Amino acid sequence: MTATIDGRPLPIFPCYPNKRPACANGFKDATTHPGRIAALWAGRTGLLVGMPTGAASGMAVLDIDAAGMTWRASVELPPTREHQTRSGGRHLIYRHRPGLRCSQSLIASGVDVRADGGYVVWWPAHGCAVEDRLLAEWPDWLVPIRHRPPSQLPDGHLPLLETGELPPAPRTIAEEVAIFARFKKTVPRWSREETFAHYAVTKAMNELMDAREGQRNYILNAKGYALGRLVARGWIDGDMVVFALGHGAKCCGYVRDHGEAATVVAIRHAVLDGMKRPYADLAACGGD
Repeated sequence: MTATIDGRPLPIFPCYPNKRPACANGFKDATTHPGRIAALWAGRTGLLVGMPTGAASGMAVLDIDAAGMTWRASVELPPTREHQTRSGGRHLIYRHRPGLRCSQSLIASGVDVRADGGYVVWWPAHGCAVEDRLLAEWPDWLVPIRHRPPSQLPDGHLPLLETGELPPAPRTIAEEVAIFARFKKTVPRWSREETFAHYAVTKAMNELMDAREGQRNYILNAKGYALGRLVARGWIDGDMVVFALGHGAKCCGYVRDHGEAATVVAIRHAVLDGMKRPYADLAACGGD
């Protein structure tokens, strides 16, 4: 069993047909050593070839399933190596971007990121089609979304708002994402509030992506304001909100028609307005 790209052997490990790792330490057992590979597969047949993503292999993968193909048709992605998957989806293989981690359906429904801490099945080893191109760099607008450990502030939930100290709005969404990284999630992972915010940002991004001309400005403002209220409570990271709104604005044509710099200004205005009116406790809203 082997996996190579540009003649370079890639670290691999065995997976069961359901794509679960078939070795004790999962993708951490991946190796390029022929003897160790032989030992991992010894006496077993019907296994899939898994490859760790991220720094371990130097590659990050945009994993697009059938539900995500509509999204793919609506955006411009740099040409890169591409694998067909067993289910008919696509793996777009890019050079790994330091700090990039895995995410699931955050960019769009059916679109996952496989980077540090993840792995994919190397489908060419199982006869799936390959479009062999040079690896492109990870797209700048698909910036990393940082998942930080939660931290509890003395007052229980409200993060320090330093909106008056923000630098002038930059010209790119990626730069604005970096600026809003100062507004950090403070609620525990898997908490009711984090779950509420996760679904809110995903829904907002999808609605903006599907917005038609004449609706886009209203939806961008309304969703930015609503998500800003969640940022103010520490239920979601500020950079995640700006990324989601910026991505939705690209997909619906807002950035194309208004320019990226103007889009950044619109996002900032909406989010900061929302942050001035933090969202109420979920219990006070009946759990909505």
